Amino acid sequence: MAINVIIKDPQWNEIWQFTAENGKNIAELAAMHGIDIPVSCGAGVCGVCLCKVEQWNDAVKADAFNSPLMPLKSDENWNPEEILTCIAGFNPEKFDDWQDHTVILQRTY
Repeated sequence: MAINVIIKDPQWNEIWQFTAENGKNIAELAAMHGIDIPVSCGAGVCGVCLCKVEQWNDAVKADAFNSPLMPLKSDENWNPEEILTCIAGFNPEKFDDWQDHTVILQRTY
């Protein structure tokens, strides 16, 4: 039961991979694994850390640590298609469902 995160660059090349931990935002998790996702405000305002969610968007929680102050795309089930990694995390339920998940994010910058 793990959430594996794959980060792709703006050209869709896979550049990093790590296993998520509950209780940290995605930008923090990436930094802990030596992955550079630009962050400026750290509060969900500026959009510098915007990523597109390519796969398993129901495991991602766009407002885990704060409400985004800019409009973000969601699918028909309100799962995020875009996130601000400085305030996004993972749904805690997905750590307890005894399944492995792979979340694929694409950096936009």
